[in-house]
Amino acid sequence: MRSAADLEDASDKHPVTPGSIVPARELLGDMLLEANQPAEALAEYERSLNAAPNRFHGLAGAAAAAEGAGDAAKARLYREKLVQVAAADSDRPASSTTIGASADANGGKLSIYLSGVAVLMSLMSLGLALRRSS
Repeated sequence: MRSAADLEDASDKHPVTPGSIVPARELLGDMLLEANQPAEALAEYERSLNAAPNRFHGLAGAAAAAEGAGDAAKARLYREKLVQVAAADSDRPASSTTIGASADANGGKLSIYLSGVAVLMSLMSLGLALRRSS
């Protein structure tokens, strides 16, 4: 998988396609995270995010990998970025059932209310906790 990711990195995007559906390097991060190698997974997610910034799955994977690797600061950074990206893509108004998430941005307080992101992050944390207990 690593050689496939390297090959994809070295090749130009085909002019007819918008790009890779899921970057190979992101898939490598998924595989490493699943293999309980969070530090290596984080490095691959970060390389993928350099090439394809603001990919929701890449940010979510980087947050989970950082948490698994014990890097709480990076985990928080990627979760905050995930909330910002989701908010920018969302056209749904906030409702009474949404869960709040806050992030500091440029010295000001940015409050964003998204239920989907909060649920996703809870599921990811639960998955890490279950993996640790088994």
